[in-house]
Amino acid sequence: MGKSVWVGKSFGRRAVVAGLAAAPCIAPVALTGCGDDASSGGDAPAQEQEAPSTLDLAVGTSAELDNGLTITVDSVDTSLVDYDGSAIVGVHVTYVNGSEDTANYNPYDWKGEDANGAQESTVIYVDAVDQLNSGSLAAGGTVSGNMYFKGGTQKLLYFANTLLDDEPTASWNLA
Repeated sequence: MGKSVWVGKSFGRRAVVAGLAAAPCIAPVALTGCGDDASSGGDAPAQEQEAPSTLDLAVGTSAELDNGLTITVDSVDTSLVDYDGSAIVGVHVTYVNGSEDTANYNPYDWKGEDANGAQESTVIYVDAVDQLNSGSLAAGGTVSGNMYFKGGTQKLLYFANTLLDDEPTASWNLA
């Protein structure tokens, strides 16, 4: 029987489904014990190297994601004021697609978090320039743009899959 090796940081829903499809010896009773391991006299699985953390990054630091995207929070502007006098935080981000496949980008994959832990989507800023839109990025392509959040936003959170992910894939401290 072949061995299964998990690559990546999480054992999310997609990884479990992929593992089930690739492991013909899985019994409904247990998800472990398939193939050779050290306890049965076979080869021990290779040690997984822990990937660098993509959480609590500093502005200007890039996060390299499992899907080949590299995302950077380039700059933050906390001096913006909207038409009604409310504070706005502007954030400039860059995506680079280092994979061989097309990748999607979208401002709705991002949330701003305040000091109380409230996470909110982008806001409309009447003086917005060079806004990040949504679209597809060809292999090797790059796209940049600005997003705007409520004043008081202290952390920027990126969710690779906003429908399935409860925790951010990457985050940057803005303060």
